Amino acid sequence: MATFQSNIAAAQVAGANFPGGSGGLTAQPGGFNDPVLELGSSSVITALYTMTGNEAVNDIIQIALMGQGAVISPDSTVVGNGIATTATISVGDTDTVGGTVTADASRYSGSVSVSANTTTTAISFTGGTVLNAPASITDDPVWIQAKILTLNTPVAGKTLCFRLRLTDNR
Repeated sequence: MATFQSNIAAAQVAGANFPGGSGGLTAQPGGFNDPVLELGSSSVITALYTMTGNEAVNDIIQIALMGQGAVISPDSTVVGNGIATTATISVGDTDTVGGTVTADASRYSGSVSVSANTTTTAISFTGGTVLNAPASITDDPVWIQAKILTLNTPVAGKTLCFRLRLTDNR
């Protein structure tokens, strides 16, 4: 199982956009990312993932890193432009509610087909466990991620665009 990052997640990985890095503000790391490149108090996250062509079933696409207290709406969507001949994903997170439960790979959406070119119509999330039991993120930080459930003939360079609606963020 491999892990891939969206354009948002790539900037959020620890130290990825650290201002003290090469050419940054200081030469001494301080353990924080540049807040300008973080999400702040956004109400919609638009994250783009570009296929490498090497993805496989059970791989994870990290969409965005969220802090404690965020509530992701199951009204969120995904759009693709023909990423594979067959592809389904679920969308969940790594929240363990303080270690009392396992992470839920389908918290925001159960299986949705994302293989077709849907650039004119967004695919709504469906069947996530928070649909009838809303829950805020309790751990800090938590990755919102898509899990690849089925995949045949992935196409490099094709994209998935996630639009995560936040009903509460801090």
